[in-house]
Amino acid sequence: MSSLGAHVGCRQLTRSFTLIEVMAALVLIGGSIVTLLNIQARSAGQATASNHQRTAACLAEELLATWTLEKCDLSLDQEAAFTEPAGWFWRRSVSTPAVVLPAEMIQIELEIIRTNDLGEAQTIASYTWWERIDASAVAR
Repeated sequence: MSSLGAHVGCRQLTRSFTLIEVMAALVLIGGSIVTLLNIQARSAGQATASNHQRTAACLAEELLATWTLEKCDLSLDQEAAFTEPAGWFWRRSVSTPAVVLPAEMIQIELEIIRTNDLGEAQTIASYTWWERIDASAVAR
């Protein structure tokens, strides 16, 4: 009798995945997909925030250059919108020091603000510096 004839009545066993193994694999794949989607969304949000920071820095630099070239009076609070890009504006707040300084000094804070998609104002960047002012110009 050949060896083939001896196995004719036997059922050949094949190895397959159990239900628990399939479910575990699906859970791992699903978890991986959710994690990758979260990472991608966070990355997109960080890229947007970085673009907003860069835009705010460029707008502030242009504004400060304009004020310097035009010798603007910086001793007044002021607020205005930028012509480009839309939805961006700036606010300048001026305060005097609480202590007496040898020269007339003012503290200036410049805020670069963006209106978000919901119409809410968000301060993207804030810059603070001290300026010496001409006391005779302020008295006039």
